[in-house]
Amino acid sequence: MLREIMISFLLEGDACSSIRYRVQKEILKESQDTLNMRVLHSGILDDIRVKKIIENQKQDGWLGESFHGEDSMEASIRFLLERGLGSDDAVISRAFEALERDSSDFPREFKKVGSVLDSRGFGGSESIRAALFAQVGLEEKDFVRYEVEKALEAFDFVRSAGSLSKITESFNGRLVFKEDAIWPSIYHLRLLAFARGWRSEEGRKTVAGAVKRLAELSPIKHALLRHKSQLIAPASVFIDDFNSDMDKLDSKGWMMWFHRMELLARMGIADEVPEIKRQIDRLRSALRKSGAKFAEKLSHPYFTHWNSYTGLALEENWKSPSRRINDLTFRSLLILYNADM
Repeated sequence: MLREIMISFLLEGDACSSIRYRVQKEILKESQDTLNMRVLHSGILDDIRVKKIIENQKQDGWLGESFHGEDSMEASIRFLLERGLGSDDAVISRAFEALERDSSDFPREFKKVGSVLDSRGFGGSESIRAALFAQVGLEEKDFVRYEVEKALEAFDFVRSAGSLSKITESFNGRLVFKEDAIWPSIYHLRLLAFARGWRSEEGRKTVAGAVKRLAELSPIKHALLRHKSQLIAPASVFIDDFNSDMDKLDSKGWMMWFHRMELLARMGIADEVPEIKRQIDRLRSALRKSGAKFAEKLSHPYFTHWNSYTGLALEENWKSPSRRINDLTFRSLLILYNADM
């Protein structure tokens, strides 16, 4: 009943086209060919931010000026997919054609660091690419399947990690991973959240066991990757606390919680990890108390500024409290729906 009330609130209120489109498509499974969905899709394409990305798409299909970070291919695709566009849209299909070409064509600005992260099992440029393909359901690609296996290896390593102190060491006053250590990144979570081929009994056991171990280790100290004399920051943003005290989260912490919890819910193992189930139960309880809306007053650039890591707001801005409530209620609905709890 709670989810049904949330759906009605979003569809019958003033939520933006992207939120209504995604509720209809992802939760109510409405065909994209209906008049209602075509109208909502047109509304998405009319968004000034979407128009700007489409208008600036390069001749070869590339979006943005780099592969990763601000004004990047990754950030542009991520924003468009979150808005509700998919592989049937020309801007997306052209971008993925560019991404499928030999990854040696990736812009040099991330190639070296990304290659090191990939080779050490920490999720670099190839993990980023695979996660994007998985998000549009193209996980049958060989390079995506390979990265899924690498992600499972990282999670399997976590299961046997006695403590962070056993797999890290100090280097020039900084905490770094030891040579034989591997560790999940945000891209491993994104990849497994959308890929489905790994969800055998053994795969689920591996991932659920790893997430439980991550919860036990939380909060997790930030460690760097040492490559010769260079220190590289792995993409561990948002995955340093799998056992949050939700009463103590500030706005920034809530944004990271929403992003992390949506991915965990999509992975289908939330009810198998007590620490994750507790947090989703806490969310459900808060929603019931507030009339099936997420009404807590949160405000941080991480919600509204879109790049490779940040950005959850689909409404144009949060100047109106109702816009913020729409976005956070929608994210809450996605968590409850995908966790099937």
